[in-house]
Amino acid sequence: MSGKAEEKMEAEKTEMEKEEAEVVSKGDFILVELTGRVEETGEIFETTDEETAKRNGIYSENEVYGPRLIVVGEGWVLRGLDKRLEGLKIGEEAEIEIPPEEAFGERDPRNIRMVPYRVLRSKGITPRIGERIEVDGRTAVVRSVGAGRVQLDFNHPLAGRRII
Repeated sequence: MSGKAEEKMEAEKTEMEKEEAEVVSKGDFILVELTGRVEETGEIFETTDEETAKRNGIYSENEVYGPRLIVVGEGWVLRGLDKRLEGLKIGEEAEIEIPPEEAFGERDPRNIRMVPYRVLRSKGITPRIGERIEVDGRTAVVRSVGAGRVQLDFNHPLAGRRII
């Protein structure tokens, strides 16, 4: 092989390595800025941007806003996001759609329970519809109260929802 051909191959190899280095891969440490919203409603449930949090009523003084450090493919974020980050170019902005099974899971009817009203009252809980309560170390949303029984939903509030 001539010297020029070798130089050209080496230059192409270096360019390919450079391009590969600019693509996010499993195990990479990256800083991510994100805003998560529910596809159906547009409701924003999480963001790394302080102004976006304030505008959408989800601001918390206890939250640290700004880019978030994650290790790609290690489960530091939703499984669907983790999978879709791989292959993006560093610095690339992307809208990523995540189906329920790769986000907060599908709604599971087995996670809805009827509990006697008196059992909750004995624990000092007065259930109100829509309220989030803690029962036996798990968080539930009160779906209905009546006839001495309370319907509790232990599904994640975003279960069954497509996330963007």
